[in-house]
Amino acid sequence: MNPNISKLQFYSIGIVAANKKLDTDLIEVVPMETTPMVDGELTDNIEKFEAKSQTPDGQSFNVDMETTASIKAKWLSYTDTNRMTSPDVRRGEMVAIYQFSDTDEYWWMTLQQDKKLRRLETVIYSFSNQREENKEVDSNSAYWFEISTHGKYIHLHTSKNDKEPFVYDIQINTKKGQVIIQDDDNNYIYMDSKERIIKLHNKDTSYVDIDKKVITIHAIDKVHVKTKDFIVDASQKITMTTQAYTLKTSSYKVNANTYNTTVPVANFSANIKAGANINAGANVTAGATVKGAHISGGSYSGGHHS
Repeated sequence: MNPNISKLQFYSIGIVAANKKLDTDLIEVVPMETTPMVDGELTDNIEKFEAKSQTPDGQSFNVDMETTASIKAKWLSYTDTNRMTSPDVRRGEMVAIYQFSDTDEYWWMTLQQDKKLRRLETVIYSFSNQREENKEVDSNSAYWFEISTHGKYIHLHTSKNDKEPFVYDIQINTKKGQVIIQDDDNNYIYMDSKERIIKLHNKDTSYVDIDKKVITIHAIDKVHVKTKDFIVDASQKITMTTQAYTLKTSSYKVNANTYNTTVPVANFSANIKAGANINAGANVTAGATVKGAHISGGSYSGGHHS
């Protein structure tokens, strides 16, 4: 053996004998180049044999043996070291098998994408966010994303071990029809497609909540809307409840069949011009001119009435 050649050598083309389990990197695989005469369907079934023999002194004994055409091989992330999970290969897929020296240890890699045999998959990719030397990278010191058609979700995660101010997670749950974008400071955006709900929420409990045909906006301090034109088209009613109401405008017009105001005192600091009669249920006191109207139903004092 040439001492300058690596002892990790290609061993054989293999056919996967059983579907790989999610919680392991090991597979059962049949090395086709070393066992080319295997008949029938490839499986990882173990066959038992009983052998009978005799000792040199003539005593009989039995030996139970288990044999299988497949070998165990561990996933080798040879060209894709950022991938944390082994491919979910299935029975019948073709892989490459490697062996280290003459040991009974084998590794496997995928050879091709088999769209006919490959079914549901779970894949995790991780990217180190660890700056310090001699520290192992884990889920809290890496940026990673997971895609699972088994669990029906996609998850993107960032860490803050390298002085980032926040952690971010984006999760898409296709089984439940939900999407959430959130940080580790109680700020989030949430959508539920089935329930037709969209929420925007921050740490200060300010939120916009769209629930089917109802929209709720909440802010503890202020809601400020600034625009050129602001139009509210309410087909039934507009209700406002507040302690103080201030309106500043160059003109103010109300077009209504009836207009009712219930207040203890109504003060007008400028002239009042009426194009029709004024029917007062209480006294009218004017500090300026009341013009062009007939006042009835109450008493009038102050100002000039014409």
